[in-house]
Amino acid sequence: MSEQLLSLDELEGLSLEQLVALIPMPPTTTLENKRRITLGRSDTPPPRKSSIPCLQSDSAINQSLIQSFCVGDIGKEQRIQLYQMLLKLESLQLGEVLGKAYQSFGEVSTPDSSPSVDSPRKKSSGLLKGLKIGSRNAKGISVMVSKHTLDFGLKEPCPLKEEVTDEITVTIKNVKSKFVFLLPPESSSYSLKVTPDTGSFKKKTEVKFVFSLTMNSAIYLEEIVSLEIEGIGRVLFIIKLQTERSVFGEELSQYYSGGKVVIPPVLEQMKEFFIANNGLATPEIFRITSSDVDLLQIKDQINRDVFEGACDVHLIANLIKTWFRELPEPIL
Repeated sequence: MSEQLLSLDELEGLSLEQLVALIPMPPTTTLENKRRITLGRSDTPPPRKSSIPCLQSDSAINQSLIQSFCVGDIGKEQRIQLYQMLLKLESLQLGEVLGKAYQSFGEVSTPDSSPSVDSPRKKSSGLLKGLKIGSRNAKGISVMVSKHTLDFGLKEPCPLKEEVTDEITVTIKNVKSKFVFLLPPESSSYSLKVTPDTGSFKKKTEVKFVFSLTMNSAIYLEEIVSLEIEGIGRVLFIIKLQTERSVFGEELSQYYSGGKVVIPPVLEQMKEFFIANNGLATPEIFRITSSDVDLLQIKDQINRDVFEGACDVHLIANLIKTWFRELPEPIL
């Protein structure tokens, strides 16, 4: 079949065999030599996932900017610059600069500027619109946090499709105040929750917050979570995590560049074995299910680039369905 663009009407009239034939074979791989196809992603970092745009700006530490944001509000471009600056800091340095900013709580007075949090927004964009919350001028206010970075106890890449948790403790002395967490916008690439997300601090009390994270796609996650404390200030927590490498649930945007689309290597690989095992002529193909154990085993082999092939054509067909089913943005 000649290489040409087909309309939807023309595609609807094609048989399964003709549709599969439209997928090009890898140019450097043949069935005869049975050479394993390398997925080519071991040296390619996963796509960055963040609600914070990148700005080409000076990332030097600006302590006054951090302090201004923690006790009040700043402009949109300044917030973007601030977030980019904080994301580049190591944990120790991050704790130092945020700790200095929190020392200013209770020192800034902006009467009547603090909004009520009786009906808080539980979700907000990563670029917070900012609440003018430094409204109290109470001496002796103390805010302490157990840590500034959420690492979920991971020393290795974050697993996919598994919930991981982390805890932080925030202690406030000499003041009562309501609070609300502002999380990044919802994303199909990951799910982030915090409990409790709203509530109140009492004098000389501490509250433990539990964060739950599930990564659905192979990404590098960069986000900032904000704890808004009414009348006191804004406490920030940083998330920087990389998922384990996977071609299942990956972002398709990495295969589109300069107006050209590259077929994901894993589809080329599965097409090769699908055709080699007479998949086009197999009855009930794509209808007979495979065991979860077999699917997980082959998925792991593909992700580690050690997949040498499979003789069960129904297993291969289910792998193809699984690949499409786990896309962050469904296309079927």
